Amino acid sequence: MIEKILKELGFADNTINVYVRLLELGSASARQLAENIGMPRPSIYDHLNILIEKGLIVEQNDDNKKIFQANDIGSLKHLMKDKIEALEIESKNLEQYVPAHQEKSAEPKIRHFKGIEQVKTILNDLYWYEDTEIVSVWPMKEMLAVFGSDYLEQFNRKRIHNNNAIRIVWPKDKLIDIDKYPFVGIGKKHLRDLRIAPLHMTWNMGHLIYGDKVVFVSSRKEAFGFIIQSRDFAELMRVQFEVIWNISKPLKYKPPVKDKFLETL
Repeated sequence: MIEKILKELGFADNTINVYVRLLELGSASARQLAENIGMPRPSIYDHLNILIEKGLIVEQNDDNKKIFQANDIGSLKHLMKDKIEALEIESKNLEQYVPAHQEKSAEPKIRHFKGIEQVKTILNDLYWYEDTEIVSVWPMKEMLAVFGSDYLEQFNRKRIHNNNAIRIVWPKDKLIDIDKYPFVGIGKKHLRDLRIAPLHMTWNMGHLIYGDKVVFVSSRKEAFGFIIQSRDFAELMRVQFEVIWNISKPLKYKPPVKDKFLETL
């Protein structure tokens, strides 16, 4: 868990390794760390200096020998708080910039995403939208392989916070177990209405429509995606979605008494 937090804070893998090893050892010299980790001593000092600057470790002198020790774990919490506050400020600045930037031109725009790591960020565009309905034709089993359950859980949590209701169609052969993945729950509290396409209809690529945008995401095998921003195109895709929606059937599902995902909101 600590490694993941440090990664989110922007620390390099080797710096994280030095910090975690110090947590395990309690205290150590640069030589001991170098031998323990298998890293040149000059490199160890580079990472130690970064950790000292961030307040995560302290340097002490013991018989004229430098000893390094992990600071109170609370210092990591302070770093997280500072990061969150800085991001909130930048988020507010960006919220003012994005609408003005989007209104500058009515020309259609296309953004491409190549490779699985880029594709994993494609849905982040939706974070800027509130009180906006999303409609989607979505091969859920394929999309779970693309984005992973952690990302999709975070995405759906943010979607609900933004009051973005979604109507979605899954192909019958791409279903997943909702009890296993409660973030795809159905109903008013989940802001999700789900239908299943007729048996003869199946697909491996998904798309979502919101505002004047359409997001396309390929299967993990092809690993690409793109966003088209065009009001005319979005309207055309909505018409096609309604056709599929009207011939699809609601999924028969009995929700649990306690919804694990909703309890985390």
